[in-house]
Amino acid sequence: MSLIADIKKKSEFLELQDSLVKEKLDEVLRQNPKLREFLERDRSEGYKKIVKLTREKLHRAYGVFQIEDKSKAKNLLKELGKTEDLHETYSIHDLLLSLTMSTKERLPFYEELYSKIFEITGKPKSIMDLGCGFNPMSFPFMNLEEADYLAYDINGDDIGILNDYFRAMGDDLNGKAALINLENVECKTLPKTDVCFLFKVFDVLDRKDHKRSEEIIKSLNCKWIVASFSTQTVSGKKMNHPHRGWMDRMLERLGLKFKIVKFENEIFYVIKK
Repeated sequence: MSLIADIKKKSEFLELQDSLVKEKLDEVLRQNPKLREFLERDRSEGYKKIVKLTREKLHRAYGVFQIEDKSKAKNLLKELGKTEDLHETYSIHDLLLSLTMSTKERLPFYEELYSKIFEITGKPKSIMDLGCGFNPMSFPFMNLEEADYLAYDINGDDIGILNDYFRAMGDDLNGKAALINLENVECKTLPKTDVCFLFKVFDVLDRKDHKRSEEIIKSLNCKWIVASFSTQTVSGKKMNHPHRGWMDRMLERLGLKFKIVKFENEIFYVIKK
């Protein structure tokens, strides 16, 4: 479909699967049925509006996880694979984590974050990171001697970069990245791990209600779940009500105990399964 190709002409969306773009496009058309008549009129104002509205939905859903400079990431990974200097290793990780909005925001507190999480969960030997983006590259800040790390994301190109990262880390990290669509995957089929990260994922999945988030929490086969939510809007403004009351009520209804770890721009639920 040429419309999907036009929507993806913006570099931010080039690597997204067509099925994801079509899903957001269908949402736009359901919400604006009068725009359907412009589907084949690629130079009309209506057609341009369809493209604009679909891109806005894609940005809200996936923009925060997008890598700003993939070529830079690949060059940094080559350097990481060559160096044995610990200070240089950390410097490269800082640069890698600066390439996506969500990981860049966590750089000032990554080490404190993991210290507080693992104080609750204990140090994990296995980690699963769903909707991970570049978060697996924060592994050095976890201060773990060893761990099996399973990373899942929806962007195929990013998965390739993550597997390059795991190879660059060598014996220091036993990691593997693979494609996944959290909107329809059967989470009970995923591997069992000590901890599962779901950073800024549920707000993306829960467009209408919180049924999908509940399904994921109930079906994951892990000892702990750590789910996070932004306390800022997409434009960077502070939310009036950053605490997720629905999450508290759902976890209490499911009989799951949890603790909350707060930072300036993100709130983390540490949930005991």
